[in-house]
Amino acid sequence: RIRAAVAAESFVFQGRRTSVTMSFGVSSFPKDATSLTQLVRSADERMYNSKHSGRNQVTG
Repeated sequence: RIRAAVAAESFVFQGRRTSVTMSFGVSSFPKDATSLTQLVRSADERMYNSKHSGRNQVTG
């Protein structure tokens, strides 16, 4: 819902109407990682997968 709400809004920046999108990577403990470092790495990789798959989505 947050991602969709942000994408639905626009704002003016330097005289131009602009919109913002968000890409998220979601990982869970202990399914996807057994340490904090691994958990952050997993979520980061998934976030980049979202960006490379067209942006404005959640990958998990």
